[in-house]
Parts: sequence; C-alpha cells; structure tokens
Amino acid sequence: NSSLDASSATDRPLVETISDRGQMDTEERAEEHELLDGVRRALDHLPERLRLVVTATYLEGRSGLEVSELLAVSPARISQLRAEALELLRAELTDIVEVRIG
Repeated sequence: NSSLDASSATDRPLVETISDRGQMDTEERAEEHELLDGVRRALDHLPERLRLVVTATYLEGRSGLEVSELLAVSPARISQLRAEALELLRAELTDIVEVRIG
C-alpha cells in the first residue's frame, strides 16, 4: 500500500521520515544537554554570593525574603544581587550560544 511507503506530506518513505524524527530527537537531546552544561558552567563562574542567590531563588524555590534572611541583607539587596547574577549569566550564555551558532 502506498500510504505505508510514503508520507503524504513529504512523499518520502515513512521509514525515512521516522528515522529523521528519531535523529532529531537525539540531536535535540544533545543540544539540551550541551545547554544545561553551559548553564552549570556559567553558574560555577558566578561569585559565590551571586551563585547562592540564584540557586536559593531558582533551584530551591526560596523567596527573596528567605534569601535575605539567609544572607543577612535586605530583600531589596537580594533583588539587586539577583539582577546582577542574571545579567552575568545572560552574558555568558549568550557567548555560549554565539559560539555554537557562529
């Protein structure tokens, strides 16, 4: 039956279409793994205080107030530190993405 031999959208054999989809999934997983490694490296490059703010806020789900108590600073200061950390992370991750694309 021709419907089993070719996909209607691409007129390619179904086996090739499925094979490509599986390959894309593998490639996507590899890209995701590479990006996560980049995020880990970027976090490792942050100064300890900024890394603590990011991990407590985003990975542990602590509020700004909780983090401020942990570091004995005001919640406003935590907001400043978080913004500084995110700016540094964005810059480093942008470099990683540019290297991959370029």
